[in-house]
This record gives sequence, structure tokens and C-alpha cells, in this order.
Amino acid sequence: YGDGGLIVPGSQYICRAYEKTDFELIREAIATEEYRLKLDAFFDRIEFKDLTLDPARLDEIRAGNEGKTEYEDPVYICDLKVTDKEIVLLDTVLAEAFGLQLETAEPAPAG
Repeated sequence: YGDGGLIVPGSQYICRAYEKTDFELIREAIATEEYRLKLDAFFDRIEFKDLTLDPARLDEIRAGNEGKTEYEDPVYICDLKVTDKEIVLLDTVLAEAFGLQLETAEPAPAG
């Protein structure tokens, strides 16, 4: 997912959408059930072809992810209202699962 357009603004690793198979592989790489539940809390499985889905909800997803999430296969979409604190949490979960380093801003000098 080298396409920066898929990365959630403010995140280092979290994408706006994952294909179903990719999301499931990511989920399997997460060591603890607690972290898997956190990931699940912020991603919804969407099948754009599902006629039972609320059209207003699909419109909201399309508007928030214009040009980035229209897939034929099921996808997992990140909550459009994810907060900065939640983004840090999700980045931490992925970094830990895959042995990645989080880039952190250097603290301001004292005084």
C-alpha cells in the first residue's frame, strides 16, 4: 500500500480501506485478542454490491473515500470519524504486529 492516498491522514500505517483478504492477514498477524478487537472496532466490512446496505451509509463512505474504495470485492473501510488518538492507537497496533517503528516528533526543548 505504497499509495499515500490510501493512508488515513495523520497515520503512518493505517489505510482507509483494505481488501478483505489483506485485512484478514493483518488481523491474523496481531498477537493479542485485545488488539484484534481494537482493529475490528474501527473497520467495517463493506460489500458495495450488497443491496441491503443503507444507501445513505454507502453515500457517506463514497464521499469520505472518493476514488479510493470502490471495489468489486468486499473491503474493510476505516471509520471516517477516527480521532487522532485512535489513529495513534491503530498505528501502534500495526507497528507492534509487524515489527515496525513509529516515527515520533522530537519533544520540544525544556524552557
